[in-house]
Amino acid sequence: MSFRFALTSINRTEPDGNVPIVVIPENQMSATKQNTASADQPYQPIPFAKKHRISLEDAKAILEKHGADRKSADKEARRVAV
Repeated sequence: MSFRFALTSINRTEPDGNVPIVVIPENQMSATKQNTASADQPYQPIPFAKKHRISLEDAKAILEKHGADRKSADKEARRVAV
């Protein structure tokens, strides 16, 4: 089993002056893994269109052109939305 370490509040210290450390098992860090996994996946057209306030047709065209590259898709959508 692997562990991640996280510092608790900086203002809280133990009587000996040390800052307590919280150990979180890997299996309880699923939210972090889900957030990083979504960055690697391509956008869905409807949420992408809503996010950038563009038409669904424009969103589909942008996503088809840029594929899974979210950064360039976002950049293109900002150009279209203006």
